[in-house]
Amino acid sequence: GAPQAEIDSVLLQHETQGLAKINYDQTKREAESTLTSLTTKIRTIQDQVKAGVLFPIQAEQQIIALERSRLPVLDEMATKLEDMAKATGDPVVIAQAEQFRLKVDEIKTATDEAGQHMAALKLTAESAFQNGVSTFLFDIVTRAKTAGEAIQGLALTFVQSLAKIETEFL
Repeated sequence: GAPQAEIDSVLLQHETQGLAKINYDQTKREAESTLTSLTTKIRTIQDQVKAGVLFPIQAEQQIIALERSRLPVLDEMATKLEDMAKATGDPVVIAQAEQFRLKVDEIKTATDEAGQHMAALKLTAESAFQNGVSTFLFDIVTRAKTAGEAIQGLALTFVQSLAKIETEFL
């Protein structure tokens, strides 16, 4: 047979890899549970839109906030999974950890894009409101309309702008 030192080394390596796999499996369950919880909460928000409880823009804001609050935890879990997967030396486990990392990175990208889109919509809404107020004041000053007609015009301009924003958002 093989020298005792070599046998001990192989046994230690298998023990270390086995423990790493056990730790990986536990962390993977926790990470998947966290991801499932996030997905469930997002679906609940989307259901509120379908039920007419929330406007799509409100829902998107809530989803962005939810994702941003969970991303640090998911990112930390992905890093742990990658480290633990490497410790196992198992290519299948390493690939699973890489897949989880990809999911987290996709959420990051989607959240960043949605945040940028929401910022653009906010600017559009502010601009529409300012344009409506400018028209309103101009109409009052020039007396081209009565105050009541000018207020109606302001409200109409603002509602039309909101409808345009909602259409662009969808």
